[in-house]
Amino acid sequence: MKIRFVGLSLLILLTDLSANAQSVVGDLPGKGLDIQTGPGGFVTQLPLAPAETKGDVYLNSDWAVADIKIFNQQGELKQVPIRIDLKANEVEINTQNQVKILSGIKVDRILITNNKTGSIDKYINAKKYKLNGVSANGFVKVLDSAKWQLFVKPQLKLVQSNYVAALDAGDRNDKWVKEEVYFFSKDSNLYQVYSSTKKFSQQFGENANKVQGFIKTNKLNLKNYKDLFGLFNYLNENI
Repeated sequence: MKIRFVGLSLLILLTDLSANAQSVVGDLPGKGLDIQTGPGGFVTQLPLAPAETKGDVYLNSDWAVADIKIFNQQGELKQVPIRIDLKANEVEINTQNQVKILSGIKVDRILITNNKTGSIDKYINAKKYKLNGVSANGFVKVLDSAKWQLFVKPQLKLVQSNYVAALDAGDRNDKWVKEEVYFFSKDSNLYQVYSSTKKFSQQFGENANKVQGFIKTNKLNLKNYKDLFGLFNYLNENI
């Protein structure tokens, strides 16, 4: 019985020493400070910061000068600094050191002076067109305004967090990223430019084989703007 009691006492002592050793703050042996970081001690671990959504939701982060035409209005706003919030579909207008909000659904078109090139980028309200039978939303940038019109639509995509709690690895935050999707229109209908030649060509009905043949013969890349521009020049002249 005495031997068993000594063994139990030794086990308790070793456990206590181990716990104290883990609570010592400092790297040098014998130079650390035991401030009891364990449960009920003086120091506790801060909780992780709450996850949040990162990223920029604006078409362009910087303010750019633009002319804005509003639906059912005679005049237009001239040379005003703006930013387009893609997530909220709103136009922020910076005037007299105040930011005014204009709902995107009220805007007919926007002519934006490109800060880098000085050229004028034309954006029109996508709700003028139907996509899969439903009115589209947001804005599209006009690349070619002929019979077959070519657009690029800035869109937001939410990249989900890949954080793994068990391994404490990965990014804890979701993130907004911007991507550009090409569309084209005929009359009042909007169609997506798919990377697949077959899927893209099928949208031209009885002219599908003709379109597909032109793409394959000229080895066009439907993700490349220059190739798309050449393709739509052909479409506007031949279909």
